[in-house]
Amino acid sequence: NARFKSAIKPELISIHADGNWVYLNWKGSALTINNTMYRNTYCWKMKIIDGKIVEAVAFLDTYALNELMKQ
Repeated sequence: NARFKSAIKPELISIHADGNWVYLNWKGSALTINNTMYRNTYCWKMKIIDGKIVEAVAFLDTYALNELMKQ
């Protein structure tokens, strides 16, 4: 977050539920402190029990994240 001027703006691509598992596919973008745009695509796999996330795995484009970390 220290590399962003503002929070990542999320845009939902799709959402799917299968039992206690919810799959959230989204893309996000934000302006960096160096005035470049960070863009990434995410897929979150979340296990939800009693309305609470009890387990989660996040998948994302690590190349885009690595480029951000170089700034």
